[in-house]
Amino acid sequence: VIFVRHGLYQGGVFRLTLFIPHDFPEGSCPKLIFDSPVYHPLVNPQTGQLDVNRAFQKWRRNVNHIWQVLMYARRVFHKVEVENPSNGEAALLYQNDLDVFKEKVSLCIEACVSDTNLYSPPQTDDPLTVQFQPIDQTQMQQVKETMKNYKRQHNSNDYRYPSGYSWVMPGTFQIFSQ
Repeated sequence: VIFVRHGLYQGGVFRLTLFIPHDFPEGSCPKLIFDSPVYHPLVNPQTGQLDVNRAFQKWRRNVNHIWQVLMYARRVFHKVEVENPSNGEAALLYQNDLDVFKEKVSLCIEACVSDTNLYSPPQTDDPLTVQFQPIDQTQMQQVKETMKNYKRQHNSNDYRYPSGYSWVMPGTFQIFSQ
C-alpha cells in the first residue's frame, strides 16, 4: 500500500501487488501492479502495471533491491515523468492541460479511497496481504485511552516515551496529534 501525503496525488491510498520473478534475483526485474486503476503516465491503463523497468533497465543482484522498487513506486506520485509513457493520454494531458489532468487524478483518488475499493478483499490469496476494515469508534476510543494512561503511568521526562500521540482523523486520512 502506498499512502500519498502531498502533491498531485495527495490523499491517495494505492493498493498494489509486487510480483517477484522465479529467477529473482538473478534475472528480470520485479513487476508492480496496482489493484485499482491509477491515472498516471507511467501506469498502463489496461493492466495497472507501473513501468518499473525505466528505473531498473537491468536488474543486478546485490545492487538493486526490492525496497528500491517500492521507493520508486512512491516517488512516481511526487515527480511525474512523461517521457516514454505507458499511458500516453495521461502524459499529454499533464504536458498540455494540467487542469484536466488534475481532474482525472482527483477522480482516480476518489475511487481508490472509496469504501468499495478500500475495504474490498485483496485480489490475491496471499494471507499476508494488507486488508483494511472500517474503523470501530468504540475500539478506537479504548486504544486512545490506553495510550493516554500508559503515558501517565510513566515518567514523562523519560526520553524513551513519546511526548505526544498521533491518530488518523475518523472518516479521513488526515493525521492529528495530541
